[in-house]
Amino acid sequence: MNIIDEYINNAILIEEMNNTRIKKSNVNRYNKLAQRMRKIAQIIDKDYPELKSSFADLLYHNSQTVRIWCAHHILEVMRYSDIIQQKAIKEIMQRAVDDYGEKLWLDKWKALH
Repeated sequence: MNIIDEYINNAILIEEMNNTRIKKSNVNRYNKLAQRMRKIAQIIDKDYPELKSSFADLLYHNSQTVRIWCAHHILEVMRYSDIIQQKAIKEIMQRAVDDYGEKLWLDKWKALH
C-alpha cells in the first residue's frame, strides 16, 4: 500500500468512527489516524513532490471525508499553486454551509493568509 492509499484508508476509518459515534476508547485511535494523515501530507510535500499531483486529485475523490481532509492539509501543511489552493478552499466552503466548525476554520485561515 502506498502512502496515498494509506491516507485514503485512514480518512475512511475516521468517517466510519464518526458515523458510529466515537467511543472514549477510540479517541486515541482517531487522533493517531488524524496525526498520521497530517504526517503523510507533510512527507509528500517535503520528500515526494512527484506524488503531489496524485494527492491533489483527492480533492475529486468520491468520499467527502477524503476531500475535506485533503483540502485542509493542502492549505495547512503543503505548498500548492493558487489554483489547487482555490479548489481546496472551495471544498471547505461547500462544507462550511452546514458545518459551523468549518466556517470558523475557514474564516481564521483567510484572516491569516
